[in-house]
Amino acid sequence: MFAGLLASACTCPKLSCNDFTINELPKNLPRGKKRCFLIFVNVWLTFSPWKCLLKDLGASLACISAITQKVLKNLLAPLFRGSLFPHLTGLLIWSALLATLHADYKYPIGIPKAWIDPDVARPTEPADWSKEVRGFYFVDEAKGTDKGRTYGTPTAPRKSIPLEYLGPGSYVRIQGTYTNAPSGITRLSASGSDGNWVAGVSGPVWFVGENKSNRVSFTGKLVLRGSYLCAEFMDNLAGNQTWQFGTSGNTSNYSADHMLLRHSELDGGRVTNATGFGWGGQQAVPPEHLILYATEIHGFGLWDTPSEMPVGISDPDKSGTRIGNTGKNFWLLDNHIHHCSGSGIGTGSLVEAPGGPENVYCGRNLIHHTWATGIAAKTAKNVVWSQNTVHDTVYTSWSGAKGLSAQYAIRNLWVIDNQVYNCDYGFKCGSTTQAQDEHLYVIGNTFYNIQQDPLGSYKGGAVYSCAAISIWGGNRKIVMGNTIVKSKRGICIPSANENEAIIANNIISGVSNNEIWVESGIGFVTIRNNLLFNKERKPEITMGNESKTVIVANSSWESRYSNIVADPLFEDERSQKFKLRENSPAIDKGLSPASLEFDAYNAYWQSYGGGINLDRDGNARPLGKGWDIGAYEFRGEGSQTSEPPSLPKPPSPPEGLRVIK
Repeated sequence: MFAGLLASACTCPKLSCNDFTINELPKNLPRGKKRCFLIFVNVWLTFSPWKCLLKDLGASLACISAITQKVLKNLLAPLFRGSLFPHLTGLLIWSALLATLHADYKYPIGIPKAWIDPDVARPTEPADWSKEVRGFYFVDEAKGTDKGRTYGTPTAPRKSIPLEYLGPGSYVRIQGTYTNAPSGITRLSASGSDGNWVAGVSGPVWFVGENKSNRVSFTGKLVLRGSYLCAEFMDNLAGNQTWQFGTSGNTSNYSADHMLLRHSELDGGRVTNATGFGWGGQQAVPPEHLILYATEIHGFGLWDTPSEMPVGISDPDKSGTRIGNTGKNFWLLDNHIHHCSGSGIGTGSLVEAPGGPENVYCGRNLIHHTWATGIAAKTAKNVVWSQNTVHDTVYTSWSGAKGLSAQYAIRNLWVIDNQVYNCDYGFKCGSTTQAQDEHLYVIGNTFYNIQQDPLGSYKGGAVYSCAAISIWGGNRKIVMGNTIVKSKRGICIPSANENEAIIANNIISGVSNNEIWVESGIGFVTIRNNLLFNKERKPEITMGNESKTVIVANSSWESRYSNIVADPLFEDERSQKFKLRENSPAIDKGLSPASLEFDAYNAYWQSYGGGINLDRDGNARPLGKGWDIGAYEFRGEGSQTSEPPSLPKPPSPPEGLRVIK
């Protein structure tokens, strides 16, 4: 029966590629049971096991929608026509069992959940849309008119998007190209609400194109403003306009909170007067709870070569997307950002900004061919970069070519399970203000082919020169469980401030110069259980101006310096496969984070409520007798997992104590 449902459902071309919502009740349903049916279906859809079960089996959204409709109309509805409660009890038990298979959007490692699931299904359009339906707008500028049409329909559309703030449960489908942009701006305005979507009653306001192949194209600048707004399947036609959540105007009319933009494309067309996507807001009306998901941004600025920049412009800074100096709770997930004459993703900017943005989560983005840096953070707090891929950043004379970078007042930056290659620096933190909470955590990342650009003017022996990991500022630096291959240098900490640094469980293989270089004057340094390998020479650790081979360093310096010299035995280094072979000397030779002076993994869990004890592939750490050295945990057979093992619950504060001074 299930196979028949799948086959028959997928043959219907009229079904919407969205989950099922009730627009009309099943025929012949007794009046007294209509309300019960609606309540039951709402419960069913809340658990929503069908979508996730079928998605895991490879079914398309159209098939999922069709099957859900068939199940609800043909299997469940008849039960409400007969004896209700015996069947209802059985179905609720069955639903509970199926709900265990429910799997929402899989967030990048460590990143907390957003206000709404990024993969949430948009509302299903009316099955019969031949006449206007409350809450459902249809806009086609080329074919429509606003005269006598409140909502519009596919056959009798509106001409324009309503200018007023649309209320909860509104749905606006926009067809074709949209040119109506007063003062050059098209505004999508929402006054939606939280909760389940009910047409004209509750839930976010949706602005959508038809699908990925038939996006709505805007010719003007696009501003998404208001509250509880979701948008998808959009692109820009003019190629010289930016989009943004809210605006930088200091007025509540242009604020932005609880928004989602996804499945869209923004092409700058090599313009020099616009940045890609902006996150507006001022201190008086800061933006918050904003999501940019599965969107492509590219072509801003003369990205081909810095030599094409107009005279008098040295740093165009035409980023793919940039978060301003205020606001909190931002998610940038699964986006593709490339070919821009500025950073791919920028966060904060000014040293004097009042705190900067907070809680910025960048996960699983692909960024390449951007100037100066792929992902950057300046003045900001609680920033997480997880499972991003950054490569081939473009060298500039004012800033080099960094994969990941931080500067100024950056507080609590977590760099987790990213992959960076073909850059001057893998991760670089420049000068900071040295505030007490400027903590930097670089954990589980892979850096390879981090080499000096031929145009670079770095000093050959300087600790500040290009390296896989270079941390100048910050007062706590935790560098743990990374893999570095074929870099100019490995890990460099050129800082003489009284602070702490822990360098542990890293693999550093085939670097040209220093494997590890820490400038003298650090308050407390631990360099332990790193695996260093070089076919051309003996690996070295440098403290201040004194360099020693690993064996000599282990014996002559304090016990905090215990490291290994051996071939890490990668699966296939030539193919950039840096997982460990079964006989690798890195297996089970790492230190437990809890055994170090500071347990970064537990600190993350305490701060964000999620575990980061997973490698980039989702393997739990540790899997064997101990932690493996490097970015990847040796999996063995049948050991892969996608959830971190449970950490102990933090102890509750003692009660009934009295402080006596």
